[in-house]
Amino acid sequence: NAGNQLQPAVASDGQNYFVVWQDGGVSSIDIFGARVSATGAVLDPNGVIVSQATNNELNPAISGSPSGYLVVWQDYRSGTSSDIYGTRVTTAGVALDPAGIAISTAAEDQLSPTVSADGAGFMVAWQDFRSGSQFDIYGTRVSSAGAVGSSSGTVISAAANDQTNPRLAANGTSHLAVWADGRAGAKFAIYAARITGAGAVSDASGILLN
Repeated sequence: NAGNQLQPAVASDGQNYFVVWQDGGVSSIDIFGARVSATGAVLDPNGVIVSQATNNELNPAISGSPSGYLVVWQDYRSGTSSDIYGTRVTTAGVALDPAGIAISTAAEDQLSPTVSADGAGFMVAWQDFRSGSQFDIYGTRVSSAGAVGSSSGTVISAAANDQTNPRLAANGTSHLAVWADGRAGAKFAIYAARITGAGAVSDASGILLN
């Protein structure tokens, strides 16, 4: 591609890898991907289209399992603010939801998505400005069939001041979310919360890490 390729992310299905990135096209930035084998062979040398929606798609994140991947990103198709969209991708590198799954289309901006896989599907989290005054951390489950658990999202942290840059990891049945937290006012700290496989937050006040 003549444009820039930026913001790579990678996950494994247990056999191969799938790499995604934001790809600068002629008129907008889209999400592309490619499989890489365990021996280092690029299985999709021309790349595969993950999303080519209207306007820009940015900051992809991905998680994988033996049954496939979920790719999520910031999506500007509304023309007014950033939402969170995603698509499932098979282990053969085929995007199953070319129009995208609307994961969060709340008011104002939703940014910095992250995703982790468990045995039954995926957990997605992001920083959310729907309050109009501060960023909070929201999340929702997405099933392996592409169903969004909560269209409005579940609050992971809405502490004072901003919570930003969430990351997720799974242990096979549940998830841990971590983020930068400004509740103290003077400086940011790192907080965490456990999330069940059903998407319920176990630590409503957060766990202070540092």
